[in-house]
Amino acid sequence: MNSCQFLPRRIFLAVLLCCLTCCLGASGQQAPGTVRGRVTDPSGAVVPKATVTAVGPGGATASAISDAQGNYELKGLAPGTYAIQTAATGFTASSGETVDVTAGQVQRFDIALEIEVRPEKVVVQEARVSA
Repeated sequence: MNSCQFLPRRIFLAVLLCCLTCCLGASGQQAPGTVRGRVTDPSGAVVPKATVTAVGPGGATASAISDAQGNYELKGLAPGTYAIQTAATGFTASSGETVDVTAGQVQRFDIALEIEVRPEKVVVQEARVSA
């Protein structure tokens, strides 16, 4: 057999290997990222049942509720910058903070909520006593 007969097969295999390598590399760049952290109050105590929402590129959203230890996790996020919004009963809703999500990485993002202060209105009326 002539070694030239194997040349087309070698070229085909080389091209196939290059294509597979490129495809695998491209899919790795699109791997989703994760954001996880803990929600606390001003004293550092954990806040369970807080709703944490990430709003990302193109309006994509992901939400999670913090567990009994205040932990939350947002999985499957496409790479990009996300605005984080947090709401919990008795606390001021937070928004405006951002986190950068990187492909295939876990980003830690802890949240400290402020206690909601509700103004109270006290009405004092004069009582007249008849003599």
